[in-house]
Amino acid sequence: MQFANQMKILLIFLFILSHSASGGPLTYAACQTACNKGAMSCYGSAGVIFGVGAVLTCGLAQGSCMVACTPLLAPIIP
Repeated sequence: MQFANQMKILLIFLFILSHSASGGPLTYAACQTACNKGAMSCYGSAGVIFGVGAVLTCGLAQGSCMVACTPLLAPIIP
């Protein structure tokens, strides 16, 4: 049940992130860090040590999160 709740939170984060404009390299780095922390908690809640198991859902969610961060890398244009 905890795993499902964390996935819901991650999906809500991805939805909100997909509506962002641009923020530059620091915002992009913060977004990537958030994606990695989300993946670590996802793997941890599934009982898997990061890098060992094959929890496909966590890996796909992390990849989707990082793809959603890409627009944040665009420079801010006034």
